[in-house]
Amino acid sequence: IAVTIPKAKAGKGFLRLPHADIGRGTFVVEVVAFGLTSQVKRPYEAFEKLHADISQFIRGLPPEVRLRFNYAVPPLPSATWVWGDTSKTLDERRRKLEDFLQKLLLQPEVVHDDERRLLRFLSLSTAVVEGTSLVAMKSCGPWLERLWETSTEGDGLALLQHPVVEAALVHAIGDAVQGGASTFSGDAELCHNLVRGIQMLERTFAAGAGGAVVRPEPMLRRRVEVLVVALRESATQLPLRMDDNAT
Repeated sequence: IAVTIPKAKAGKGFLRLPHADIGRGTFVVEVVAFGLTSQVKRPYEAFEKLHADISQFIRGLPPEVRLRFNYAVPPLPSATWVWGDTSKTLDERRRKLEDFLQKLLLQPEVVHDDERRLLRFLSLSTAVVEGTSLVAMKSCGPWLERLWETSTEGDGLALLQHPVVEAALVHAIGDAVQGGASTFSGDAELCHNLVRGIQMLERTFAAGAGGAVVRPEPMLRRRVEVLVVALRESATQLPLRMDDNAT
């Protein structure tokens, strides 16, 4: 995930004079995640709330995490009342807020916290949020069911076909099927999530509107190997049907 703030708009200042900047403004946050681009507008007050929420969250983590966070993540820019060059003040604030978000994205505890404070602030689609969980965990979990539900909507299929997401999906399925038949009979939830993972991997092989996705031979071979093992181990355990496109 990459984030920038390409634009900012000043609000009215004291007595609603445009040159009397109150030090806040509205900012356009642009996010590129797995090749998909989205934008959302956030007022300065939203950044303040995000900072407060994440600071409270961090206080509950181990001391070494708090130390790393406090060292790596800069404070918010000043929101004091300023007279003078509004455009210069606003651009400086834009750059500092952009740096703040970029540094947050480097903190794994913040990106993958259960309440998804940062991801909700960035207004990411469900597909991107669940894809982020898959890439982080590289395992079969509840995010696979939610990712499956969004894979036929909007850019959901494009996200599945992103090399990073597809590689994480293959890794998750490969690890799960290493347990052999016991994987499919000992844990119903894992079994269900694994079915979803295999079905999504099938979907990434299927031709979309723009035709089949071309993959390098080693990547394609690994995906076929994982599917073959999964099918062999699950032949008598899972109600799974693979289309011809998957092979």
